[in-house]
Amino acid sequence: MALLVHFFLKELMEETKKLDYEPKEEREVYEERLANRLGIKTTAGREALKVALDNVVLLDKKHQDYGPRNIEKHGLIGIIVRMDDKFERLAKIFKRKRRRAVNESIRDTFRDICNYAIIALLVDSGKWPKE
Repeated sequence: MALLVHFFLKELMEETKKLDYEPKEEREVYEERLANRLGIKTTAGREALKVALDNVVLLDKKHQDYGPRNIEKHGLIGIIVRMDDKFERLAKIFKRKRRRAVNESIRDTFRDICNYAIIALLVDSGKWPKE
């Protein structure tokens, strides 16, 4: 079952990358198929899947730009520092009671934190690529 899900996810991610140019309805079909295959039943789970897929696409695009060395160079400590920078940024915005950021949206900051957590899990499990 895990192998089937792995291959389906790989296929789906390739299709999801193409969806920048395809109608929204088609993306929803792919998301629905994946949710059904994974047995995700709740609305919260299905919405989380959509967010997660968007984050993986963003992570992949940034990885293409940066490569693996910026993470490999400092490892988990470097990731923690980057996450801390993001948390400090959020705290500053919320302390000012201003929900609008100037240079980066709050949503983008949350997405970056999620992706740093994913990267940390990959590094910790030895699955972060070396090249």
